[in-house]
Amino acid sequence: MIAGGSMHEWYRFLDARSDDEAVCELMRHSGRLELVYDELVKACRGLNYSPGGDVDGALAVARATLGEAIEMLDGVVCRFRAGEHEMA
Repeated sequence: MIAGGSMHEWYRFLDARSDDEAVCELMRHSGRLELVYDELVKACRGLNYSPGGDVDGALAVARATLGEAIEMLDGVVCRFRAGEHEMA
C-alpha cells in the first residue's frame, strides 16, 4: 500500500531538506510504529479468546490498521529512494 501525497508535500510535512533527511525521518516514525505494533501483538496474546470476542476483534483491526500505516510510510521511503520528485 502506498501513502498518498506528492513528494513535495512529504518534504514540507517532514521539514526535510534532502531525500536522505526525509528517509531518516520516515524510518524513525516507522520504527516507532513497529515498536508499538510489537507491544500490541504481545498484549493481544493475553486477550485471545476473551469472552464475546469483541476485544479480540477490535485488537485485530488495530493490528491491521497499524500494519497498513507502517507499510504506507515504508512505501514513501521507497519513493524517496527511487528519486521520485513532484514539485508543486
